[in-house]
Amino acid sequence: MKRTILLCATLVLAVIATFAANGKKDYIVGNFTGIQLTGSPTIIVTQGKTTSVKAEGPQELIDLLEIKVDGKDLIVKQKSKSKIRFFGRNNMDNNYVKVYVEVPSLQTLNISGSGDIIVKEGMKWDSSTSMSISGSGDIEVALVNTESLNLYLKGSGDIDIKTVKVKYLDATVSGSGDIEVRNTDASTVKAYVKGSGDIDFKAGKAKQAEYKVSGSGDIHAHNLKVDQVNAEVSGSGDIRCQAKQSISGKVSGSGDVSYSGKPNQVNVSKKGFHAVK
Repeated sequence: MKRTILLCATLVLAVIATFAANGKKDYIVGNFTGIQLTGSPTIIVTQGKTTSVKAEGPQELIDLLEIKVDGKDLIVKQKSKSKIRFFGRNNMDNNYVKVYVEVPSLQTLNISGSGDIIVKEGMKWDSSTSMSISGSGDIEVALVNTESLNLYLKGSGDIDIKTVKVKYLDATVSGSGDIEVRNTDASTVKAYVKGSGDIDFKAGKAKQAEYKVSGSGDIHAHNLKVDQVNAEVSGSGDIRCQAKQSISGKVSGSGDVSYSGKPNQVNVSKKGFHAVK
């Protein structure tokens, strides 16, 4: 028994030692404004004058990366013939791949795997920007300052943005993951939950907002100060919001709408709406 345990321990250490052999690789790529991630690496993006891409981590895992530019997108994926799993951020720091990207500006981010994309502060964004997740990975962004921002989540991953400054913000959750915006400054906000995940606006302001829930997830917007609100619930989820001037809408499901702000104009269904302080 002891020999078996010792043998297993030796094999584990051998595997760790193999993956701990760190390597680096620079990639020659053309211009791009979008990033598509398939697989498990972590991509860290910063704003730069020119485009550059490099990978760091266990050499065996770097060799399994496929990085290229296709059209306007930087494609980062694991070679299909590989059966070796990339290690995510919850594993040992020395045993996973980081891809460092510099780019003058961005328009799109897309994850269809379990990896993460982290965009540091200072990034320049296209006037019409979109971010989407169909896998279990996460998108973390420090600041988005642009005209229009579209967020779409149909996987189990999360989108977390510290600050959004836009004219138009559209956020949709149809999976089990969550969208969180910590500070919002917008003219128009649209939020639609049709899955089990939540949309959470931690703070901020907007001129008008449209909230819809047809799933079991919730919309938390009670700290987002909005002049005009329209809220509709046809599922089991709830909406918490703040309306300063007017609120309208209806509830036809088992969920409800709680609103604060003491709006002067209230045009809502009798069922499911509750004014709170």
